[in-house]
Amino acid sequence: MLVPGIWLAVVFAAAIDVEGDVACPAPSAVAAKLRPLLGVTAPVGDRVRLTTLGNTLVIAMVRADGRPAGVRHIGLDHDCDELAEATAIIVATWQQAPPSVAATRPPTPASAATLSLAVASVAQAPPGDRGFGVAVGAGGEVAGGLVPALAIEATWGRPAGWAGHARAWMAGRHRQALSRGEAFWRRAGVSVGPAFALALGSVAGEIDGGLALAYLGVSGGGFAANESHAAIDVGAATGLRLRWRVPGRPFLGLATSWFPRRTFAVESAAAANAPAISDAGAPLPRWQWLATAGFGFGR
Repeated sequence: MLVPGIWLAVVFAAAIDVEGDVACPAPSAVAAKLRPLLGVTAPVGDRVRLTTLGNTLVIAMVRADGRPAGVRHIGLDHDCDELAEATAIIVATWQQAPPSVAATRPPTPASAATLSLAVASVAQAPPGDRGFGVAVGAGGEVAGGLVPALAIEATWGRPAGWAGHARAWMAGRHRQALSRGEAFWRRAGVSVGPAFALALGSVAGEIDGGLALAYLGVSGGGFAANESHAAIDVGAATGLRLRWRVPGRPFLGLATSWFPRRTFAVESAAAANAPAISDAGAPLPRWQWLATAGFGFGR
C-alpha cells in the first residue's frame, strides 16, 4: 500500500532494481550509494525491496532466479543518509557473497574494511533499539504577556513508541500591575513523565505529559521598599514536538503547564507596600505556554 504523498519508486543501479514505498531512505538514495560499491558487473535482475515494520526498515533482496539473498532489519533512529548508506552496504555484501560473483570481482582490502566498519556502526541497530537524546531550544513564553524563554529537553527509550521525557525551562520576568506599583514574577521549573513518539520517514512527532515542579519568584517595583518572595508550585505539563532526523536534529516544540494553586501578588502595608505571595490581591496566571525551536543530538 502506498503512503499518501509518497510515490512508489523503482530505480536501476548497477543492474539491481531498488524499489519501495518508503521515503527514508528513498530507493533513489540507496541506488546512488550502490553505484560506487557495485560497479557494472553485478548480476542483472536482482531486486531489493524496502519496507517498514514498526520502527524498523526491512531490507529484502531476491536473486534474478527467485532465490532469496537475505533480509535485514535496521532501526529507524538514524537520519536518511545514514540509512541509505547502510542499506547500500548490506546489499553490496549480499552481492559479494556468492562464490561466482566473489571470484570475478573480489573486493579490495580498503573496500572490505569500509564495509565492515559501516555495517558495525550503522546497519546493525536491532528492532528494539533504545536511545537517549537531548535538545536545546529558545523561544517565548506566554502567561499574561510574552517573554523570552529557554528550554532543555531529554528523551530516553524507543525512537518510536513509548519513552520517558523530561523538560527544564526558564523564562524572563512577567509584569503584573498593582495599585501603587508593580510585581515582576517568573516560574522556572522541570517536568517529568511519559512520552509517545510516531516516526514517518525523516520526521517524528512526539507528545509528552507529566508532573511539573516550578520555582515561583515575585519581586516588587516602584515601591518605597521593594521586596522579593518565593514559593514552590506543583502542577502538570504537556508538550508536542516535531523532530527531523537529519544532522543537527532540528525541532519545533509547544508546551503548556498548569498550576492548580491560586496565587496572588499583593501590596503589604506591613512590608512598606512591597508585593508578597498571598491568597488575595492581583492573581498570577496559572497557565503558561512555551514555544521553542532548536537543535539536539542522539535519539
